[in-house]
Amino acid sequence: MRPRGVRLGGAGGPPPKTRMEGTARLAEVRSKGGHQGETAGRSLRLVEGSGEDPTPQRSAARMAKHAFDRASAACGLVVTLPLLAAVALVLRLRGSGPVLRRAERVGEGGKVIVVRSFAVTDAMCRRSRGWRLVRGTGLTVLPQLWTVVRGDMSIIGPRPRPREPGLKPPLVRPGLTGLSQLAQLERWLSVAEQLELDDEYARTWSLALDARIVWRTMWCVLR
Repeated sequence: MRPRGVRLGGAGGPPPKTRMEGTARLAEVRSKGGHQGETAGRSLRLVEGSGEDPTPQRSAARMAKHAFDRASAACGLVVTLPLLAAVALVLRLRGSGPVLRRAERVGEGGKVIVVRSFAVTDAMCRRSRGWRLVRGTGLTVLPQLWTVVRGDMSIIGPRPRPREPGLKPPLVRPGLTGLSQLAQLERWLSVAEQLELDDEYARTWSLALDARIVWRTMWCVLR
């Protein structure tokens, strides 16, 4: 499903045969997008030289990734529990709606997962600098750490996809942050651009790439 007016470089042609061909095709998207593609281009540069084509030999690394995801998410929940409780309490005292926003999304292999986040609205952010800070630092998605503990999501991965006919599921477990999420922090991405970045992450995944994404995410949040 592509929004009207969006045309990706190489769309309609055969799928890339190698990781480098896929990266080259995405680089073409960036060059055609001019200034608007600069942020996506910076995310793509995280991919260059980050890994090899997916092989069964990487299964041990993926198992290590999933174990790290669950352990770090559990620790994150414990450490941020006072902060989570404070945000939830303030939202409850407002009394204008639910504390958590619940949405069904499609995960790896087409599995339907429930994604929860704090119900911080655009109107709240416009009225209060505090709520803008909560949203800007990513605190609204901290409840999703429980989804990581359950094994439905990863710390790093593609964006969870909406349940829409014809929209293919992500190739790997969706994550709290990733290539497309980083690009989205600075500019609006079309659905087609998000899917391209998510699929490129899945094709070129490595632990080194995850480390670079974590560093980049921390820099974007703390700057």
